Amino acid sequence: MWNTRFQRFAIDLIKNGNNPQVAGVSEWLDKRSENELSGFVVEFTTGATAHFHTPMMLAPGAKHEGSEEIVEGEPVAPVAFPDSLGAGGKIKLADVEQWFIALLASSGNREISDLEAWSQREDARPRHAGVTVSFHSGGKVFAAVAYLLRPGMSTDEQTYYEPLEVA
Repeated sequence: MWNTRFQRFAIDLIKNGNNPQVAGVSEWLDKRSENELSGFVVEFTTGATAHFHTPMMLAPGAKHEGSEEIVEGEPVAPVAFPDSLGAGGKIKLADVEQWFIALLASSGNREISDLEAWSQREDARPRHAGVTVSFHSGGKVFAAVAYLLRPGMSTDEQTYYEPLEVA
């Protein structure tokens, strides 16, 4: 699944899913860097926002020319949503990552073959959160939490790819 289609899929899933902690979602395009960053922003009911940047890796041998080849297989097994998301009026970075994995896993999407939380990797780095979404086609989307902002904060107040631990 190419990242532009993945972004639409994720936004629709968030908008139409049972997400009581989510107030809204929108597309995101950041033109401040030398490469435009695209993805989506999730606003939680606490007022905190998570900005997901969604670069991709094409399947081996695939090219951007032409149309995308859709490959389906067994969907990933559902996982539990984190009970702690938004607890105490706070959004924790680790909960955002787990919430997004649970959301994608519960979708039953037959193109997704695996979901990996970056915080659970052996070589995990602090404040480096996101989800690698692998597809049966061999392609991947890297859904990075580029920013996690407290209510009222702007992206100018935080270094890109150094989200807050708790917002």
